[in-house]
Amino acid sequence: MYAVMKGWLVSLMLALALWHLTKTYLISKGFAIKFSLLPYSEEEENNDMDKQLGLSDKFQLVLLVARRVQNYLGWLADGLEKIQNLVLWGNPEATQKLYTSLLCAFIASVILPGEWFFIGAGIFLGVKLFITDNIFSRFPRVKAKYDSSYIMWQSLPTHAQKQRKNTLERRRKYVIPAVATETTPAEGQGDFLEMFSLPPEELPLPGWQSGKRCTQIVRDKTVSFKNGRLYLTRSFLCFERTRLKNRVDKHIVLPLADIITIEKVKPFFLLPGPGMSIEVRLVSEEKPYVFGAILNRDEVYAVILRQVCSVRDVRMTNGKAKRKETPTARDSRIASTSTSSDQ
Repeated sequence: MYAVMKGWLVSLMLALALWHLTKTYLISKGFAIKFSLLPYSEEEENNDMDKQLGLSDKFQLVLLVARRVQNYLGWLADGLEKIQNLVLWGNPEATQKLYTSLLCAFIASVILPGEWFFIGAGIFLGVKLFITDNIFSRFPRVKAKYDSSYIMWQSLPTHAQKQRKNTLERRRKYVIPAVATETTPAEGQGDFLEMFSLPPEELPLPGWQSGKRCTQIVRDKTVSFKNGRLYLTRSFLCFERTRLKNRVDKHIVLPLADIITIEKVKPFFLLPGPGMSIEVRLVSEEKPYVFGAILNRDEVYAVILRQVCSVRDVRMTNGKAKRKETPTARDSRIASTSTSSDQ
């Protein structure tokens, strides 16, 4: 152990001395050597330009710097989340490769002498840093196809991607077959699926591609109103918060199979007319969802009710088919078994 630590210290001291000599030589030749963890901008040759900047220009400059810092911190946070998922089996295949390589390195460090081990590690790092990385940086397609470390890093999920994947897997059990309602894909549907974390086959029904304007009425201790749009797919009723389009967790996705009742209501009795609201109750929710201020409320209600009934019919048909298939499959297995025994 002492010999290994001594070898590490000697190698580190030699590397620092070599870098100090290289840096001194480059500075003597006129090269500017700078280091910074954050990206820095070069100094302007004419400092009088700073004095001529107005208040709006300075404000835009501050916003630009803040945006760059935010992007860098977001990139750093995503990297840390990927490292955490790599260590905690967020991607089992990548974690297995990592631990296998570490085990092989440990066995090699135990079996091989220290000099041979460090020489092999140095050769590997030298080839990777000065040859393969240089080739991959010049040819991105080759990097995306053959760089195993890059491919493994890209496959690692962040916490948001992992949560979206789990949500997508939970919602797949509510998806009904495409026979019930035919839909045609349109442009921009990828953003819709990503916003609500839905499977690719769950597209808005015809006439619902742009949604229906409405307001969610939330009655808790006080009454609050949340403006947005309603979307209807083959298996889900989705509500998008207008002011929080980028907040996926603030959107509402209601499975049509879990809807107990859907009614036309009038939440405020002082308003004239029959009302413009729809109340939706789910199996797993105590409080209903109330969507108000819907134009052509009766038509929207009829379409949603028709789709809910269609989903129930399809699920009942599939359940009966499964129950009928089970004895048939069992009888066929018994018949095949008896035939084989007779032979």
